[in-house]
Amino acid sequence: MYLDEQQLAGGNVFARPFPQPQAFVPSRKARLPMLLADPEIGTVEQLCTMLDITQSRLARMCKGVYGETPKKLLRRARFGRMLRALAEKPYAEWRSFIDPNYFDQSHFIRDFRYFLGMPPRDYLALPTDVKEACVARFALGVGPRVSG
Repeated sequence: MYLDEQQLAGGNVFARPFPQPQAFVPSRKARLPMLLADPEIGTVEQLCTMLDITQSRLARMCKGVYGETPKKLLRRARFGRMLRALAEKPYAEWRSFIDPNYFDQSHFIRDFRYFLGMPPRDYLALPTDVKEACVARFALGVGPRVSG
């Protein structure tokens, strides 16, 4: 006397199929650094869309985790990418490696002065080990703002 699947599943909890586990989705705080490093994300609105969060919640989360606003974090990440590109090709044409989220060269120079306190010309004149240290700090996301 064998029972079919319908009869078994009717009252026996052990005969029911196992529920499928849900795919692991990292938390918003875990996804934030990856999204900040993404060169395709250039605005706070895009960041909010990717995290499925409101701007005010994103601002609170960024202030709590990093102590900065989302806009400043995006700006710092963009500058870090450009600093790394500048270290790889120090004498290349600006237009060949400028981040698409910069409007023009003056926009980049303004960020350069803001984050490092000097224009790119003075930075390129620094010793190689100092430039490598700057790139390493910005790659870790801890590059300081030294001016203003």
